Amino acid sequence: MKDNKGTKKLKEFKRWQRISGNQPINYNDNYLLELNDYSKPPYTRRERLLINRECALEELNAITDGINSIKDIRLRQILILNYIATDKLKDYDIYIIMGKSESWYYPKKKQAIKEFEKTYRGACLMDI
Repeated sequence: MKDNKGTKKLKEFKRWQRISGNQPINYNDNYLLELNDYSKPPYTRRERLLINRECALEELNAITDGINSIKDIRLRQILILNYIATDKLKDYDIYIIMGKSESWYYPKKKQAIKEFEKTYRGACLMDI
């Protein structure tokens, strides 16, 4: 599957998470993400690093909000298990976990990415 803007943005999530120094992301039974509040590190860092952390946290919040804004729980589940969850799962494992077939899964994955593109920062990833 060719990477589009939505896929690229979702793949950035873990990088922004590392930069922000944030704790692992949790999700509930409805596959809504819960972002931990920003906690100040027990040591001081340079001003520039603090700004980078704040920007990274802002980006994490935008991606989280984009995923949480998707109404269909199955689409959120696909995105979270593919791009957000700590354990890297293969597509096969995901559609087995979901109890669905391969022919159901791949069109839904494309739909989930399209929905994310619509909900992320006011649809800024959508092609005009």
